[in-house]
Amino acid sequence: MDYSKTLLFMLICVLCSGYALCFEPISFERYAGSSLDVQKATLAKAFRERVSHAQNLYYENTIDLEVRKNENGNEGEVDEKSRVRKSYSHWQLKEDYRMRVAICPGNSIVPFQWVDLAWDAREGILKNTFQAEEIKGRIFGRIDTQLDRIVGFNGCFTYWLQGGALNTQPHSYLFSHLLENEAQWDIVCLMEEGRVRLSYKFDFKLGGEAMDNFGETALLLDPDKGFMPISGMTRFTSKLGNGRELWTEESFYVEESQAVAHVWMPTRLKAVTHSVALPDKFSIRKVNVTDIKHGSVTRADVSLKFPEGTEVTDAINGIAYKTDARGNPIQSTIEPLYGLDPSQVKMPEPPKSKINLMLMTIGILMIIIGLYLAIVKRLRSSS
Repeated sequence: MDYSKTLLFMLICVLCSGYALCFEPISFERYAGSSLDVQKATLAKAFRERVSHAQNLYYENTIDLEVRKNENGNEGEVDEKSRVRKSYSHWQLKEDYRMRVAICPGNSIVPFQWVDLAWDAREGILKNTFQAEEIKGRIFGRIDTQLDRIVGFNGCFTYWLQGGALNTQPHSYLFSHLLENEAQWDIVCLMEEGRVRLSYKFDFKLGGEAMDNFGETALLLDPDKGFMPISGMTRFTSKLGNGRELWTEESFYVEESQAVAHVWMPTRLKAVTHSVALPDKFSIRKVNVTDIKHGSVTRADVSLKFPEGTEVTDAINGIAYKTDARGNPIQSTIEPLYGLDPSQVKMPEPPKSKINLMLMTIGILMIIIGLYLAIVKRLRSSS
């Protein structure tokens, strides 16, 4: 038997099966000439690949936030006091992530606040630290089950990803939301532009049963870039029982993009929010991605250890404490959170010594070996 040919055949099969899992590029003309079922299936496959692609991603980006006047639907003068720059480093590993944020006021490039946070999806726990220029030398930490969105939220770019704790708002993640509403898709091929328009309506929960909530999304897709959305607008509407209508419009525009491990991703985009709460204002976020890599994130990248001396608030166990050099609670500093019933407090156990764990493991192994030898001896004597 010629094993070399067999191995070559097996290798070709593996490579071909792997390729089949990836989205196959298709020309706009071929797509436009396909049936509606084929068009939907093609988009669904492209979006599923983006969801899979985002399972291991590292990127660095800045977001410049500002508020401008609404001058007859156009962006007018900027409110200088509204300007803030946030610089992010983000590690995504499946649904776990780590995010570091540096916040600068106005047009300054010098941060005055720093945030470091990590979300463990399996445990459902989020840890974060906070430091500020005005309180140098102090580090504040928190353990909770929900994200403090004021502390850090890279909403304009994580919008393209998956996540756990961040998924607290309707329509938080573009592609997962698209796939959830596939049955509602309305597809139009714009022949002159060589683009695809995808729109759909959806319902969402917000504000209890007394509110009637619905939304509508419209996206412009580029077939040459794997149907990457190059612009989009979503309108959220909530009708109150008294007939009053609340609405928010969120739009984005991709200005630059690049292929990251065969998937096109935005590297410069602009997002605009307009709502009934501030009809005379536009909230604008300008996103610039300075570095992006796929497949390099490890488990260690998405974990967070509190630095020594961190003043931790553990909202899960109802305690506060300071940490030692290993990031563990210093027993003498542990105290219940203010106003909490002592019966609700769960005191952490002191960390076990590695030596004690090793001795315990050796003891268990000795017991197992002893039982094994006794069984062997009995079998030999009976024979």
